[in-house]
Amino acid sequence: MKAKLFLLALPAALALGALAAAGGVQQFCVHDTANSTGRPALLTCTGSLSVWQNDTCLTVHNVPAGSAGVFFFGRDRMDPVTIGVGKLCISGTGNVYRILPATVAGRDCCAGCNLDLKSYPAAVIQPGDTWYFQFLFADRDSGERNTSNGLAVTFVR
Repeated sequence: MKAKLFLLALPAALALGALAAAGGVQQFCVHDTANSTGRPALLTCTGSLSVWQNDTCLTVHNVPAGSAGVFFFGRDRMDPVTIGVGKLCISGTGNVYRILPATVAGRDCCAGCNLDLKSYPAAVIQPGDTWYFQFLFADRDSGERNTSNGLAVTFVR
């Protein structure tokens, strides 16, 4: 209990710095643009975030079954730009990378991707880096392009 109280007493900048040093995932570009499931697509990340362990997985939820899409990532985020009915929040000031092949949401309305941090394009990711991820898809039922929320992911050794 004392450790929790001590962490709460730390200045916010120190607490955020400690989180970045340990790796972490933070949502950004959260929007409420529902797709034909009636909900917005939600991007999540699991795994250790370790470049060496190479076990990071991205999963997008609430995507209409049968809808095709692509995970992509970049070094910068930006103010949202409308794309179809979604919001694009990753900047093209640096390189923006697509993770291929494209994927199709299953009957459970989810699509997943294991990041292979040893192969291009994800091999550009190094320990200590923060990269920004999103999922862009074509809603099979409405025909509209849409996006997930964004995730800022800080990787560790």
